[in-house]
Amino acid sequence: MAAEGRFGALDRMSSREKWMVLGLVAGFVVVIVGAALWWFSSAMTELEDEIATNQELMREVETAAADYASVRAKCDAIQGKIESSRIVSLRIPVNNIARNVQLSGGKKLADEIGSLDKQVETPIAGVCEKKTEKQKKKRAKGKKGADVEGSNLRVEQDFEFRGVSIDALFDFLEGIERSEELLFVTRLDISRKFGQFDVAQTAQVTVATYKAQGTP
Repeated sequence: MAAEGRFGALDRMSSREKWMVLGLVAGFVVVIVGAALWWFSSAMTELEDEIATNQELMREVETAAADYASVRAKCDAIQGKIESSRIVSLRIPVNNIARNVQLSGGKKLADEIGSLDKQVETPIAGVCEKKTEKQKKKRAKGKKGADVEGSNLRVEQDFEFRGVSIDALFDFLEGIERSEELLFVTRLDISRKFGQFDVAQTAQVTVATYKAQGTP
């Protein structure tokens, strides 16, 4: 009955009124459809932006993962070399290198190695180990023992040469650098003779190596 009443009211309207009602209904439908399309378009835009952001994040993650894998591989390679080191005393490899450096008069640089201090072993963190907050705070404050819990040892020893040529010292340093052993020069102090700048009156060289704790 209600529907018949509405249609009856529509029948009683003039043509102009009918067109006005139909136009109003059509306009209302257009507004609803337009609002729905706008909402759908906005939702799709947000979804596309989110997808693009996620894709960018994935690319960054993949790049970071590749970089991490590369760094980790290098880190593991260095740690592996440290663990395979079997240097018991630095005197042996250093003396072998010094034997290959010729001096004038038929001598060798190994003949000029002076008094040797005892080698010093300092516990340090492994190459791939993360330091604890406690260790970081100790290191920041300059306290000793910050790496006591580490798995590696830094081994250092001082060597002294007297009255040798600068060229011979350079040959010795080059031999350290080219050595297959894990050797590094951490300090070099040269005093030259007055008027003889090609001769070192004294040369103090600190050589270091690394090895895993617990190895001989």
